[in-house]
Amino acid sequence: MIEEVFEDLVDQFSDPFTFYRELIQNAMDAGSNQVEVSVEYDTERRAVAIAVADAGQGMDREIIQNELTRLFSSSKENDLTKIGKFGIGFVSVFAIQPDIVLVDTGQGGEFWRVAFEGGTDYKCLRLREPVEGTTVRVYKNIKEEDFEEFRHRSLDTVRYWCRYSDTDIFFNGERINEGLDVDSPCRVFHRQPGTEIVVGYTSSTLPAVGMYNRGLTLKEARQESLPGITFRIKSRYLEHTLTRDNVLEDDNYFKAMKILAGVVREDLTEKLFGDCQACFPDTLANRERLNELMAAAGPVLRRWKTEFPKRFHDRALFPCVEGGARNIEELRWAALKEGAVYVDSSSNHVTRVLHQFGIPVVRGEAGSAVASALEAVTGYAPRLARQSVAAPVPLLRQIHQAEIAQISGPVIGMLRRGKTAVRRILLADFGYEGSSVKARPCLAQFHDGEPVRLFERGFWRSLQKYPGLLLLNHEHSLVRKAIAQAENNPLLAAFVIAKAALLQDGLPGDLEAKIVQRCVGMR
Repeated sequence: MIEEVFEDLVDQFSDPFTFYRELIQNAMDAGSNQVEVSVEYDTERRAVAIAVADAGQGMDREIIQNELTRLFSSSKENDLTKIGKFGIGFVSVFAIQPDIVLVDTGQGGEFWRVAFEGGTDYKCLRLREPVEGTTVRVYKNIKEEDFEEFRHRSLDTVRYWCRYSDTDIFFNGERINEGLDVDSPCRVFHRQPGTEIVVGYTSSTLPAVGMYNRGLTLKEARQESLPGITFRIKSRYLEHTLTRDNVLEDDNYFKAMKILAGVVREDLTEKLFGDCQACFPDTLANRERLNELMAAAGPVLRRWKTEFPKRFHDRALFPCVEGGARNIEELRWAALKEGAVYVDSSSNHVTRVLHQFGIPVVRGEAGSAVASALEAVTGYAPRLARQSVAAPVPLLRQIHQAEIAQISGPVIGMLRRGKTAVRRILLADFGYEGSSVKARPCLAQFHDGEPVRLFERGFWRSLQKYPGLLLLNHEHSLVRKAIAQAENNPLLAAFVIAKAALLQDGLPGDLEAKIVQRCVGMR
């Protein structure tokens, strides 16, 4: 019966190397301030020699008989400072099928060696020399060529389970402890009695999460328990399941998750806004940093209404190339009104004109993390301002208007024949700073001086919205030739301009014929 129970306990450890975790837990529960693990090859025994030594309180004969060698026995029950709790941790050393297990320990002036030979049979021998704490030695026969793989696996196991331990852990003389942290460009640390949390934003679809008791791993995984959030929680209140491969989801677990949610909502949001605002001054380093922050916070920005407390809704988050930074609400309303959102890398003629009309342009490149974040909060895919919008400068001097006097009336008449209308025709400078329309012969403008949305099409056929002006590129070869032809054949020159104007909006098949008819009718 004992052998069957023993085998069942050993079999519960899916990874036999987790015995390192169990022995280190026992050492911590014994009050040791450090644990030394050594893994060496004993050439005489032709075996790997493992030692786990602590400086804890040790054991006397009574503890050895009633707890170490008695399955399921432990005095740790109901003591939250002890994490082993079930009295079965020591059994885990037999999961690697050792040949010999030796336990040297002592307490109260008596010192003992407990020797196991691969199973439940053991001998308890009194030692003459004093022993500090407890040292567990495990010998397992393996080939020398297999030792390096065994050592590496041992180190990986100790690091996985114990790298955040409150107790100093040494592996072959090297300290393996790390500070509790997450891989995130925007993270916060929270501490309160018994609990420590680090949490940050991440763009990963499966964020890394971890839970620990006194730094020993209870659970590490990649899961979307909080989308866009990576975290680690170290708490004396968290416990592992009986199988020791997961965290126990009890009341203490849900309390910890509630604390985490509060830290995310308040502290982490504050950190994001503060870090982004620190990037508002326009430097290369700040641009790179802002993109890094926006990339990490992207998944959460998609849920900004529920994730961010209302007091953050009117705080500036996105720097603009003109007029300072804007908050999410301002950008959303501007996007709804405009039907688009814009980004650009620097101030230019187009961004200045957009600013004059109250239209913000966020500082960033199309396709950047900043642009993706802007889309997340507004619902509109950002357009590069200087390529999506034009702002030709009208040439209003009398000499310029005289150049097109002969064709203005016929062009307006031909466009009206196609059920379109413009009030005026003006020559304009299309070669302004950063222009993307130098090669266009003309552009339709709805209101005097306003920017031209190059992505808007179909307005010639719309009964709701007609352009007010037709701007002609005074340097374009087609326009220059039409002006030159106007003196001899003003109707042909007007036809060329009217057709060019309609082509930019997609010329319907029957519209050109109507214009030709209009042209013939004007003769």
